[in-house]
Amino acid sequence: MKRFFSELLLRTFVSVITGVVFFVLSIGFIIYIVSQFEKVSPTVESGSVLVLDLNRSINDSPGAMNLEQLLEQSLSNKTHSHASLRSILEAIDFATEDSRIVSILIKGNLYAHNYGSGLGALAEVRRALELFREAGKPIYAYLENPSLLDYYLSSVASTVWMHPFGTLDWKGLGYQGTYWGAALKKYGVGVQAPRSGKYKSAVEPFLESQMSDASRFQLKSLLQELWRSVLVEVAASRETTPAFLQDLSDTKGLLSAEQAISNGLVDQTLYFDEMIDALKEVGTPDSDEFSFVEVLIDDYIEEIQPLEDPFGENLNPAIAIIYAEGEIVDGEGDTEQVGGDRFAREIREIRQDDTIKAVVLRINSPGGSAYASEVIQRELKRLAAEKPLVISMGSLAASGGYWLATAGSPIIAESNTVTGSIGVFGLLANVQELAQRHSVFFDQVKTGNFSNIYSIARPATSLEMKLVQGQVDDIYQNFLQRVAEARKLPLEAVDAIAQGRVWSGQAALKNKLVDRLGGLHVAVDIAVEKAELETIPRIIDYPRKKDPAEILLESLESFETRLTDLGTESGLGHRIFKHWYQQYQFWNQFNDPNNLYLRFPLDWK
Repeated sequence: MKRFFSELLLRTFVSVITGVVFFVLSIGFIIYIVSQFEKVSPTVESGSVLVLDLNRSINDSPGAMNLEQLLEQSLSNKTHSHASLRSILEAIDFATEDSRIVSILIKGNLYAHNYGSGLGALAEVRRALELFREAGKPIYAYLENPSLLDYYLSSVASTVWMHPFGTLDWKGLGYQGTYWGAALKKYGVGVQAPRSGKYKSAVEPFLESQMSDASRFQLKSLLQELWRSVLVEVAASRETTPAFLQDLSDTKGLLSAEQAISNGLVDQTLYFDEMIDALKEVGTPDSDEFSFVEVLIDDYIEEIQPLEDPFGENLNPAIAIIYAEGEIVDGEGDTEQVGGDRFAREIREIRQDDTIKAVVLRINSPGGSAYASEVIQRELKRLAAEKPLVISMGSLAASGGYWLATAGSPIIAESNTVTGSIGVFGLLANVQELAQRHSVFFDQVKTGNFSNIYSIARPATSLEMKLVQGQVDDIYQNFLQRVAEARKLPLEAVDAIAQGRVWSGQAALKNKLVDRLGGLHVAVDIAVEKAELETIPRIIDYPRKKDPAEILLESLESFETRLTDLGTESGLGHRIFKHWYQQYQFWNQFNDPNNLYLRFPLDWK
């Protein structure tokens, strides 16, 4: 009887909680639908300033909106926390020829989410802005406390303003890792990590207390190459020299507004209201005379985007863009991961769709599961045998990301793309000592020597480690072979530039790992050319964005407790907790069924 009442109470509790959740979600969904009906279609007035608000993460993929983002968009007037790179590029390109747009205002501070707002993506936005300027239209940038990435993008402006009390970050690029080796050993957690590749250092944080000499060498070389590209581009925009900018970084690091002006990085200090007055003078005053005629880039994108064609009447052939953005994981993965099974299924559908004539694979990923990478690459190779497959690399296309890239041709990267990392590692952990300290013991029975090789109850034996190392070496040889065949290089030459080492896009071009430098638009143009299309093609993004009903249903089906997104929190407590939670997430994404990985060595977010 006691058990009966316990189960009854439990079921009642679950039913009540589920009912409350369903009610809240339903109310949110209804509010969203009503808000869509009430939404007024944006209009662009003549003499408008296009406002590019950087308070967002610029990601390669259009992004699958989750329930929290859906409700936030419905209940507030906040700017979007996520923007797709292609939509921003197309808006700037369209504005260049749009007589209603007289100038662009850049403001706000970028943040990065799921590998967004990287140097590769920002380089493409920067090029589009340069073309806008070359068309004779001015660009204004208003900086408050700009990060290095904020300034890198904003420095393309014709006029750069800054808040009088602002500080400009010009410290340069750096990386600081967290090394758990000593702590894990202290608390009785054992880690064993076989690997192939001198520079394949992703496992070092779990084994060591500091980075190895090889890792330090490759990371310093990489950061110097990326930093050099920033110096060259900013120097050209501000009419100075890379050497002068380097000296500023070495001697100042953080510049006050006045220092930024005296050193030529900023043109004038203005308070926000003074910035509005300045734009009223150079642009068109609004009818209320308290502001200027403006259009937010989100509204502008909404106006210029072609309407969806629910009846399929637009029969023009299509170019598909597949966005492989995020960690590569086994199985379905979530909306911010590259799930092996899910992506393989999408690629099969694209291959079988006769209206899609060519495909661009856009990669912004550090890699991940070796098994999932192979599952996806297999489908990509089948697709490439039937349709042109062009590879476009974003800010990061390394390890498993490069494994995917070998399926297509040509491979196009930005000069500051981070790529390479051709290497493999295994990762085995055990808690034997930790358990024994707390009087917890394990026992076993088995039918073979390797029956419980992946057990967390004990360290792997030397025989087991030899077996896993053999798997790692086999996959590494497979990796080398794929690269050699795809790039038409001798196996020995690939091994020399592999070894897990990471390269910039510029260095990868010299090493013949990529074919040319350029962005997403270049890749799309090549795909159109390869498909020999006579009409302007449709562009279809995959994975596709889901409508609110799908988001609601999926949220109900997979309801679970979630941690609130900490990306925009600034308190010290939130920052500390976010750091530890990110470390947990870093460990948690290692889900390859054989514990073998093609993973970039850093948590590059």
